[in-house]
Amino acid sequence: MQFLDLAPELVHQILLEAVLTRGILRSLTLKLVCKRFCHDVQFALFESHLLDDYNTWGLVTYWHMDRSRRACNSWHSYLVHRVQNNSDSCPPQFRHIRRIVETLCAETGDDVKTTIETLCWPALRAATHFANNKQPSYFKLDFESDLLCAATYLNIVPVVKRLLQGKLMPKYRRFLFGSPMLLAASTGHKYLLEYLQEKMLQMPSDSDRQFAQYDSIRGAAMSGDLEMVRTALYPSSWSTIDNMNFIDGQFIPQSSFAGAALIKAQKSTGNLEMYKYLEGFFPQSTECPSEKGLRLHIHLGHFEIVKYILDTTATFFLEFIRVLGSRHQDVNDFLLERGLNLKFARLDELKSKWMGDKIIPIEDQERNILLVQMLLDRGASIFEVRTADHALRWAIWREDTFMVKMLLASGIDLPSCGGFLLSFAVIHGLDSMKEILQAEFFKLSKPQRARWMMTDGRIDPEKHEP
Repeated sequence: MQFLDLAPELVHQILLEAVLTRGILRSLTLKLVCKRFCHDVQFALFESHLLDDYNTWGLVTYWHMDRSRRACNSWHSYLVHRVQNNSDSCPPQFRHIRRIVETLCAETGDDVKTTIETLCWPALRAATHFANNKQPSYFKLDFESDLLCAATYLNIVPVVKRLLQGKLMPKYRRFLFGSPMLLAASTGHKYLLEYLQEKMLQMPSDSDRQFAQYDSIRGAAMSGDLEMVRTALYPSSWSTIDNMNFIDGQFIPQSSFAGAALIKAQKSTGNLEMYKYLEGFFPQSTECPSEKGLRLHIHLGHFEIVKYILDTTATFFLEFIRVLGSRHQDVNDFLLERGLNLKFARLDELKSKWMGDKIIPIEDQERNILLVQMLLDRGASIFEVRTADHALRWAIWREDTFMVKMLLASGIDLPSCGGFLLSFAVIHGLDSMKEILQAEFFKLSKPQRARWMMTDGRIDPEKHEP
């Protein structure tokens, strides 16, 4: 009898034990075995709750505009699973989201499962980031405030209006969600945004009103709708107050609060026309886009925005080009044309941008191999020991056999780092990588083997030279 011929319940239990024993990354490798494993291993990983202790902050922050949403989709599936199948012992935010959804669906008659899937998107980053954090102060959950945020995102106007009749105001950001102003703008709910703008007139503080407006500008940029941005910039209900932030023909310093809001909005869109419209508020000749902004758009694969920035500020960014990389081939091709340094500078710090997320399917693994091979073919060098060590360590940790063999064949000074890498593979139980490295050891000359042994590498005494 073959393994997959066993009863589904038994297969699941075996895979669950394998996941609990070998950890997250080894489980993700197991998903690549076959199509059924891709589904069954993921379900076992979800059931293991190991992902509750994972750092997701950098993975899902820009879920709304990342061209490669596979990591975001995986984490969204996990959050949906945890919210739909929660218990008293699960992290509090999962139960909190479920309670909010059930309350709203009881009023609207909407399907609970579908609503959970929708509402898990705006809560994705906060709800999954170290979800199992034990500090009570970490989860600042307020049911009515979060209910207001959820109703705003879902455009349930009667609930929003009822909640705002009390002490709640639409300016506050919550632990799980952005502010109602941001959520209304990001989802393109123009009527609701204008209603919230009217409510903000009741705020006694001008600064409260301004910062709520800044949130709505960023949300409108996320929506990709220029009309929503104009609604956020120029609230019709604010015509009677002295709103001097955004006036046609007046430039805004990037160092001001209003300027910072516009920069955040630029970082929140992948639409070139939106980016250029927001840029129009800044002095054209005195200031340049931030390096961080360029890095972000390169990382997210916003080709048109990257090209526009480099076309208009090429001199300013020449010194930074060498340390940038993208997971998208069209962006990398363009960077190479513009003089990207091919020496893999700082690959140790930016490896995820070159080689992809930790959670990747087979097609992404193939893309990574093609990308690195393309760079090597164009003259890239990884002779520098620290860079070689980090690149190989990353590929070994992923148990990416093809990538490891490609890097080994590229001329890496293996005697200088092979011992450390072998120890790394042994410590983490990466048996396939251990076999590859031990085989490479026997291809070295005696002086090279001596250098290897000086770097903490110990060869299995049962292994012999072929």
